[in-house]
Amino acid sequence: MKSCGECEACCVLIGVRALAKPPGCECIHQSGGKGCSIYAERPDPCRTFNCVWVQGTKLFTGKDRPDKCGVMFVLMGADSAFVKATGLPVVSALEVYPGAFAQYHGERVLRKVSSKLLVMLVPYGGLAEGGGRELIGPAPMKQAAIAWLTSQRSPS
Repeated sequence: MKSCGECEACCVLIGVRALAKPPGCECIHQSGGKGCSIYAERPDPCRTFNCVWVQGTKLFTGKDRPDKCGVMFVLMGADSAFVKATGLPVVSALEVYPGAFAQYHGERVLRKVSSKLLVMLVPYGGLAEGGGRELIGPAPMKQAAIAWLTSQRSPS
């Protein structure tokens, strides 16, 4: 596993009920690029969360750290209905700041990851709003995902 270093992307992006912190809002315990002021006592959601970059996959370099490229990747859990039904590995790409997907480093890392995996793009603010998401990735994976999603919307 890699170290977060100065990255605090998850401190903004994820919601933490124990801190009454909704997704997409800065945490009051952030220390301006120096980590968490309550690190030793942080709640379980903060302790257990690891973005894909921290998990140490060989796909990512130092330039791909979320605060540097503007995109934080989170692996969809194996227990999700989508993964169970399709068997497809899916990562969510969370935009760390507005416009990051369209900037050089964000676009570069999205191209790299979506060449191998199915990626759900979640624009900045999209965790709180729940809309504006898009799937990108290899065509066969994307087609299978769209077919499953369509079947879920259709009445039985």
